[in-house]
Amino acid sequence: MRSSIGFVTLAVRDVAKSRAFYEALGLVASERSRPDLALFQMNGLVLALASHAVMRRERGVGPATRRGTGSVTLSHNVRAAAEVGGLLDRARWAGGRVLRDAGAAPWGGTTGWFADLDGHVWEVVYNERVILDAKGNLYLEPPGVW
Repeated sequence: MRSSIGFVTLAVRDVAKSRAFYEALGLVASERSRPDLALFQMNGLVLALASHAVMRRERGVGPATRRGTGSVTLSHNVRAAAEVGGLLDRARWAGGRVLRDAGAAPWGGTTGWFADLDGHVWEVVYNERVILDAKGNLYLEPPGVW
């Protein structure tokens, strides 16, 4: 596993309100955003806001959240679909718990999910629509566009 994170996804109660909040702070939502998912290009990674329903569906488990706390998913992007299963196997071998085996994602990529020793959730994802530079930094658009 490279030392990189491509997406930080925050599970939110209301994507539209949360999107408006971050836009009010000066962030610009990507055109790839949709009603249940807002995407913001940051410096080398993407901040994503997803509804709790989307997170439950994609993780295959319900996030344990209470008022005043949140649910975060760390996403690690790989360069090939076959790498997803391999990294999940490594996580399992290291003592992690695989939450969802590698498989097709509803948006067309390949994903799998694991929890680390403390229960922090990671998504391993292959998405041919994003750009990974030589260092593993992730971009929604070519660098310099935003």
